[in-house]
Amino acid sequence: MRTVIILGDRGFLGTYLTTELLKRNFEVVGIDDELSYGSVDKPYDNDTHYIKIRDDVATSNLIPLLRVTHPVAIINLAALVGGISYFHKKPYTVLAHNSQVVHNVFEKLVEFVAVTQLPTWILQASSSVVYEQATVFPTPETLVDDRKILPPKSSYGLQKLAAEYYCQSAHEQYGIDYTIFRPFNVFGVGDRDPDDKLNHVIPDLIRKIMIEGQNPVDVYGDGNQIRTYTYGGDVAKALADIVEKRLFVNTSVNISSRNNTYSVRELVTLIGKHFGKDLDINPSDPFKWDVSKRIPSVSRLQEGLGWIPKTLIESKLNDIYEELI
Repeated sequence: MRTVIILGDRGFLGTYLTTELLKRNFEVVGIDDELSYGSVDKPYDNDTHYIKIRDDVATSNLIPLLRVTHPVAIINLAALVGGISYFHKKPYTVLAHNSQVVHNVFEKLVEFVAVTQLPTWILQASSSVVYEQATVFPTPETLVDDRKILPPKSSYGLQKLAAEYYCQSAHEQYGIDYTIFRPFNVFGVGDRDPDDKLNHVIPDLIRKIMIEGQNPVDVYGDGNQIRTYTYGGDVAKALADIVEKRLFVNTSVNISSRNNTYSVRELVTLIGKHFGKDLDINPSDPFKWDVSKRIPSVSRLQEGLGWIPKTLIESKLNDIYEELI
């Protein structure tokens, strides 16, 4: 049986991905300390093809597991993540922890490959924030890959870019294959910070509108920041396809929809309309490293997969709301 190791399998995207890979008859070995989202039961916990290991990826010795499982791929999702307020309020915590995770993972991969000479492939989660300085929209992967734009200004974005450099450097020196994937503003069930105040924008707005009853709705900045949103289940299917077909090896790929592009102001209107509310916004000072626009090119993804994510935001709003109440 084909084995995939997922680092950070108990988190938001990890749950979608584990579910998808198990459907496709992969064996999944998941490593997660369960600190970000707490210890939550998953529907696949009793699946005989799922192995749960509770450990901190920042310090875990992965080598014995790699020796035993010989995985077809290692997928690194392990990281502290959250909305823009999260990495502005806890920049050092996020930078330090996420850097430790990436460094430890690659140190162990390098040691494993040096001893065994076995082929190794890591899929490393990056982020759309590496495009902070982009001025070309839709933004192609080559702007970052070919160093055509300046690096991100935020510590969160810079750490994500550093993770990409680890991939490229480990490949150049040790022959470790990699795929860098850059998800754009993932939404869906399970995207809930235990704090409830540092969520990504969609659950944050639903909480403000439907639970707190805000109108006007508090937003960061002037509400004109534009993002493209992507359903977590679609991201998982794309990653599973990439693993099955061994796509985008030693390069990067944006994973995003093309039909979920909204400003924050428009997003408030969309959510309000869905729940039968006429809403306005209450702007505030923007965060220091917020950017006005992030819209990806998905041409590389379309060419490789033959499809792109299309799940609409409004089709998942009820599910997200029900999770929050």
